[in-house]
Amino acid sequence: MAASQFLPGDVQSSLQALIKAALPDVNVGSIGDLSTDQNGELVFDPPCARTFFSGTDYGETHDNLALTYDEASHEIDIWCAAENLQSLEAQRMDTLALVAEILPVLAGAELALPDGSTTQPVRLKSVVGSLQGRQGAPVATVYTIKVEIPGIAQFPSQEGE
Repeated sequence: MAASQFLPGDVQSSLQALIKAALPDVNVGSIGDLSTDQNGELVFDPPCARTFFSGTDYGETHDNLALTYDEASHEIDIWCAAENLQSLEAQRMDTLALVAEILPVLAGAELALPDGSTTQPVRLKSVVGSLQGRQGAPVATVYTIKVEIPGIAQFPSQEGE
């Protein structure tokens, strides 16, 4: 089988499908699907896992004319938020529990791509917390899981090559 084009959007969609299948009660989608409030800040819809494509690393290769790059890795952030109105601490703990449910789903998973190929196993990179701390905020704490998804990037040949 030929290598996939390994496009960021395909990888992000496959990652979302994996989380949705494992955790059907979690609202899964892209950060771009979220609405904003009157201050232009994102409004989360807990419990949620929202993805954000944060970049691609093409490894140590310096040949930007090549049709393939080995060791290409897409990095995707998964923003997690839960809702618990008992207290900010209860909400933080529920968000951590959501992260704990998502981590084993991701670790080592191979994502199915549209052309029938799969990625290399998903690598967990970090979990980072962010305190919102605003009065009336829909969530007080958001944890972001950063993952790296390696694969072989292949680009279509250009006319005349």
